[in-house]
Formats: sequence, C-alpha cells, structure tokens
Amino acid sequence: MILLIIKIFVSEVLLFFIFWLMKFYKGGKFKNNFFSMLKGWLERGFICFGLLYGLEIIIVFFSALKIGTRLHEEGSPSKISNDQFLIGNILSVTGGIIYSILIKPFLL
Repeated sequence: MILLIIKIFVSEVLLFFIFWLMKFYKGGKFKNNFFSMLKGWLERGFICFGLLYGLEIIIVFFSALKIGTRLHEEGSPSKISNDQFLIGNILSVTGGIIYSILIKPFLL
C-alpha cells in the first residue's frame, strides 16, 4: 500500500511538471497554480472513483463537462490554446485511468 501511495505521488509530481511546462510559465512570472492543481486532483479523483465502481461512462460525462465549460468561455479571450486544453485533458483522464488500475487490486 505504501508503494501505491508513492507511485501516485510520483505520478502527480510528474503531471504537475508537464502541466507547468505547458501553460504556467508566462512572461517570466510563475502563475499561482494551487487552484489549478486542486482542480486537477479533483478531476482525476472523480474519474478514478467512477472507474473503480464500474462506471466507464464517467469518462464521457467528464468530457462533456469539460467541453461545456470550454464553450462557455469561447467569447472571452482564451488563457490557453485548444492544443493545451486537449493535451491537458488527455493527460488528466489518463492519470485517472492509471490510478484506478493501480488501486483496484487493493479493493478486491
């Protein structure tokens, strides 16, 4: 179980640096990204929880929520490009899937 926690922690650190490289370094300043990190943890936890309970449709639901929030912001100037949005969501969903695969053997 300790090894599992270490794997998830290392994965989160790796995802943090990937996301940071994608969008958080702008104009020589570091953006305050605690809120973004919290949202990412909630997203991956939501996906992991759904997959652990056999609700694969949770990925479709999550994708619809993300697209819906993105369309709402379409009129305003975008902080991130569509490529960053797509890659970020793919990484987040992949993280949730991997976490559910890692955790599942401990629940059976």
